[in-house]
Amino acid sequence: KTEALMFSLFGVYQNQVNPKTDAFFSANIKGTTYDVDNQSQLSLTSGLINSNHQFARLNPSAALIYHVDERNDVYAHLFQLNQPPSLLALYCSDENNACYWPKTFYKDGDLSQTVTTGINIGTKGHQYVDNINLRWTVDTHFNHLNNDIVLIPTDWMKGFSKNIDQTQNYGLNARVNVVTDRFNTTLAYRYLNASFQSDFTVPAVYDIGTNQSVSSGDPMPGVPNHSIRLTSIYDWSKTFSFFGGIIGVGSSEYYGNFNGNHGTYNYADDSGTFTLGDVPGFGLLNLGVTWKPNRNLHAFFRIDNVFDKHYYTDGSYGQAPSPAMVQFSELGDSGSGAVVGIKDPQFVSQGLGRFWRISFKLAI
Repeated sequence: KTEALMFSLFGVYQNQVNPKTDAFFSANIKGTTYDVDNQSQLSLTSGLINSNHQFARLNPSAALIYHVDERNDVYAHLFQLNQPPSLLALYCSDENNACYWPKTFYKDGDLSQTVTTGINIGTKGHQYVDNINLRWTVDTHFNHLNNDIVLIPTDWMKGFSKNIDQTQNYGLNARVNVVTDRFNTTLAYRYLNASFQSDFTVPAVYDIGTNQSVSSGDPMPGVPNHSIRLTSIYDWSKTFSFFGGIIGVGSSEYYGNFNGNHGTYNYADDSGTFTLGDVPGFGLLNLGVTWKPNRNLHAFFRIDNVFDKHYYTDGSYGQAPSPAMVQFSELGDSGSGAVVGIKDPQFVSQGLGRFWRISFKLAI
């Protein structure tokens, strides 16, 4: 039996420093309690399940907003926040006894809550130029995390949760929206750099039985540095509108490769080699059209991934069981040698292929 109690208390004080500057000071008390109680008479589990975990913290925050004029602002925000570990992370926090993901049977664990200290600096505003409505937001951030919780894979669908002493991420978000009589176009760009700031050692899931040493400054896996999104709607007439969208996402490290290693390794049965690499980036084109013959009927047709591009949303390393129950010849398994089954430990999540849909909306 598991009970979870979450509470939050928030207070804010606002002060107008001068006619153009507003100051905000706030504090948030956030707490979480997990109480797990064994309801079974089995002596096998009675000592493993009972536990109680409490996480709480007072998080201060301060912000300044400078009003350049009636349409444009510059702002800065300094804050702290706490994030308790999930029950799933607590379930799997013993590095000497990795568990299968997902796991629902409880075993008591030990993790510290993550505390983030961050600062945001940015500007936002809008202007009217020759019947063009221009809006923009540019925001930079720097976050430093103490006791960040990272999932460490160790084998096929197995792993454990671990506190990393220090990690950080910084980046930039920019968004521009242009509206005219017929066009509504938005361009959004994100740059994100995330890295470990502590040295630690974890298992190398791509080479079972060995470890990988992570150094301060190594990039965090699964985080693309660049992404961009462009969307535009063109009102051809009162009846028809056309939609176009472009999505671009940069490459990232496979999850499980925590030190950016791109070395070459042997398959478990020494039948060949594989090289650690990046999950490649991708670009997609989406198109659509809207038909509105009257105010009561709307019809919408859209095609996502127009060119049916094959792409991966993310990737991770793992080792398939040896021997596997089924041979996968399309993945390089010849059925011979010591290992029968999947040999390549690089696994990816396939992106959605060409997808179209038609929808109708009838308002009476």
